[in-house]
Amino acid sequence: MGKYLREIKQLFKQEKRIVAIAIIVILGILLVYKICLRDHIPDYATYMGHADEEQFIYSLTNEDVIVQEFTSPHDFDFATLHFSDHDRTISGKAYIKAEDIETGETVSYQELENTFIHYGEPVKIHFADGGKEGVPYRITVSFEDMPELGLGIMGYKSGGSFLKPCNLKGDDGNDDYAVAVGTHSYTNKFHIFANIIVIYLCLMVCWALFVFTRDKWSIERRFFATAIPMGIFFLMFFNPNPVHDGETHLYKAYYYSDRLLGKDVGYINGHLSLRDDEYRMSRGYYYENYDLHIENNMLFVWEKYVNDFRILTENNNWQKDEQRGYTETSSLFEYFPAILAITIGRLFKLHVGIELLMAKIFTFIVYAGVCAYAIYIAPKKKSMIALVSLIPMNMYQATGISYDSIVTAICILLTALFIKSFSTSFSKADYFTIGICCFVLGRCKGGVYLLLPLIFMCIPKSVREREVKRIKIWLVGAAAGLLGVLPAIIKVYNKHLGMLRKKTNFDTASAYFNLNMTGIGRLMRPEEEYRYTIGYIMQNPIRTFKLIINSFFKDIEPMLGQAIGNRMAWTDEKTNWAIICGFIILIALSAIQASEEFEIPKRFRIIALVLILAEIMILYLVMLVAETGIYDFKVTGVQGRYLLPWAAVILLLLSSKRIKVDERGIRIEIFVYSALYAIYGMSFLMIFFNV
Repeated sequence: MGKYLREIKQLFKQEKRIVAIAIIVILGILLVYKICLRDHIPDYATYMGHADEEQFIYSLTNEDVIVQEFTSPHDFDFATLHFSDHDRTISGKAYIKAEDIETGETVSYQELENTFIHYGEPVKIHFADGGKEGVPYRITVSFEDMPELGLGIMGYKSGGSFLKPCNLKGDDGNDDYAVAVGTHSYTNKFHIFANIIVIYLCLMVCWALFVFTRDKWSIERRFFATAIPMGIFFLMFFNPNPVHDGETHLYKAYYYSDRLLGKDVGYINGHLSLRDDEYRMSRGYYYENYDLHIENNMLFVWEKYVNDFRILTENNNWQKDEQRGYTETSSLFEYFPAILAITIGRLFKLHVGIELLMAKIFTFIVYAGVCAYAIYIAPKKKSMIALVSLIPMNMYQATGISYDSIVTAICILLTALFIKSFSTSFSKADYFTIGICCFVLGRCKGGVYLLLPLIFMCIPKSVREREVKRIKIWLVGAAAGLLGVLPAIIKVYNKHLGMLRKKTNFDTASAYFNLNMTGIGRLMRPEEEYRYTIGYIMQNPIRTFKLIINSFFKDIEPMLGQAIGNRMAWTDEKTNWAIICGFIILIALSAIQASEEFEIPKRFRIIALVLILAEIMILYLVMLVAETGIYDFKVTGVQGRYLLPWAAVILLLLSSKRIKVDERGIRIEIFVYSALYAIYGMSFLMIFFNV
């Protein structure tokens, strides 16, 4: 103990600025929690909510009696209604009665002064003995002394809801609207979780300070010391699969697990075999919140996960489910860590929560392991590779089930091998690694990232051994990449043989293209959803190029934010750009610092830039055909995360001869990066609670 106390005392003396940064970050986290977050953490769990509601009655009268029936999917403590007071104080009273329909018993009754009802504030209806799951209840609302301009009430179209239309003054229709009824139970779980996360973030800063003092640690060790705490942070939110298109990726992993277990035998194409708890989890996460109008899906899923947590599944019954995730260009290699975890979980009859948590942990271990190996083999630019690997969006995707983390890790490894080729002879293991990487890239995402290995054409010719090495790399990479992508090419060709001849109506497409360039086209969407085709692209290359360029310049700002991590898959809320800019600055600094015996030739800058632009063009062309209708004013579906596999190559373009950073400077970079991660984590927590 005395030794550590002496180290702490010495740290305060020698590194006052670093310690001051750590203290400021910790105090900032605590202040933000106390001032901005703590009072907004709900003390109840929601089972039915008020999302997407609208005001369908604007001025209630004394004669109006509203009757709404509902059934909660869980036991609950209280229900809620939403009224509108038209931004003014309204006199009179509201009488709210709740009855058990089956027994006719009144289970709740209250008189409420209208002056206490306000827009945006739910009115609580307390059930003395609690409401029961599956029991039908009837809420009746009547009024007294209501002025001419009375209260309004919120609801939604009953056709998109599990609720029947409300009854107003004995008239069953009322435009088929249902009164929005919420059901909730009191809990302190969310406050406990928030406290744990805040304490964890503060400990992360302290840990980063400790890592900074370890002057003998290698950069790959520092990478693990930063990556593991952040990976644990993301995993603590217990999302079944929080990444973009999470349902699709999850169902693909289940599809290949079915095949490994022989569960696909006898099932027609387009269906999965799922255990009962797997089916309930997937339905509950991706669909139930829409049916139940849950406002905050993440809170709903987290609370449900905690309540249902157990080690083993209650039963091992299997059922058939429509398979939504499989496509002709996917492969087992894209999801192998998750597939392995899911298969192990099924074999040992683990509960779906444990099973999916294992799948995300396995994916994270593979991602972190490949990136650490890339840092290890790269003789130069180690800190740049480490910070690219630690980009928040990369870490977020690595703790989910997605091919993105596999593709990004492989591309980072290939970039590290490219850096190694400038100063170190290749071993047989390096050639083997390149072959495996190119093969897997060919099997992932239809092989669209096979352009990246072409950077190896920039290896200097100064030494004959390097020239031979370049030829070997080309042969190994090209053969492995072609072998990997060939099955996808065959499948796509067989399925879309006539696609090259398919024509888009030229007059219609031309008219909508011109309108879209002026921003009017989206207002004139035709009934039939016309789409761009390969035939149209080949017939109109100039128009296609113009559309892509227009789209790219409109997308630059959101794509940059998405690539770093200002918006995650499960929320429309965004992290503050000040935090994102901090990551960009630190990553750029790690790229521009000089490295002895490693100078980027001009040829590389030109070829790499051409390859990057070609990759962007390919991604836009793919999304033009796959996602874009001719009424859209730009190519839709292109996201910043698509460029993350190229991030390390892009940063090599910034390499400079002049700016030099010593070992201590690198330690400071990583420490500040870790501290910024803690701030980012606090922002992430606030988004989780919808603050």
